[in-house]
Amino acid sequence: MPLLKKFLTCKRHFRRTEYTVEFRLCVQSRCDICSKIGRTVRTPNVEVDGVNLQDEVLRFMTLPVPNKNDDNHYLQPAMARSEAE
Repeated sequence: MPLLKKFLTCKRHFRRTEYTVEFRLCVQSRCDICSKIGRTVRTPNVEVDGVNLQDEVLRFMTLPVPNKNDDNHYLQPAMARSEAE
């Protein structure tokens, strides 16, 4: 149970929002949480079309962002991502 508590309270590995519950591994070589889980990131650290695959796999999901100019709609995913980062 201590490992589970540590995992669920770590902002690098866990995120809970009104839309999602997300878990992820990290790329830190000495991460005590990932090493105890016994898994590593297998996605290569390469760029494809200007996007790093490993970064893309390890990032949390982009959440919906309300459109400030239109209360009935949300921003397009690419715009929401740039606004969130």
